[in-house]
Amino acid sequence: MLQRIRRVLLGLALVIVSYFMLLFVYTWFTFTFWRVLPLGLMPSAPEAATFLLFIGLPLYFLPTIIGRKKRNARALLALNVLTGWTFIGWVGALVWALLRDGPDTSQAAH
Repeated sequence: MLQRIRRVLLGLALVIVSYFMLLFVYTWFTFTFWRVLPLGLMPSAPEAATFLLFIGLPLYFLPTIIGRKKRNARALLALNVLTGWTFIGWVGALVWALLRDGPDTSQAAH
């Protein structure tokens, strides 16, 4: 029971950290290109939050969602959270999630 609580809390912490990473990237993108976009096209704060929550997070965690039943699902989640904000890290996690698991070599054959 205690391990399950720890896993849930860790997962919640990873989701929160990932959300703020996405928020940072979105904010940076918005403020970097604010001079290029006409004022009417700039999203409001509720629109941005809605986008991040319902589109950004699932897209960010797509490799983890695809590979949730893999043998190394926790390592995939860690890779996704820690390097997913870079394009290369996200693509690497997606490729890993799409690869088939090889035979289990952790147990020695007798």
